[in-house]
Amino acid sequence: MPKVTTEPRVIVKREVKNKGGDASESPKRDRKPKPWTPEEEARFANIIDKICSQNLWRECKDDPLLAGRRANGIQSHWKSIYKKAFK
Repeated sequence: MPKVTTEPRVIVKREVKNKGGDASESPKRDRKPKPWTPEEEARFANIIDKICSQNLWRECKDDPLLAGRRANGIQSHWKSIYKKAFK
């Protein structure tokens, strides 16, 4: 399993230049989503894997349909799904 490293988050506040002005001049209207880089995609996939791996059994054991499954089986099934989704 790939190791996930976390970096400190930096929050940057943007200054709104046109308060109370025309909405068409809003900086948010002009902003287009930038494509995800391969590095961002990989980091995102690793974070999802880390979250799911750590909390998966805890969540599944209380589900009536999945309660009969063992922790190893659930973990193994998650790894199989993860590999298919994030090849």
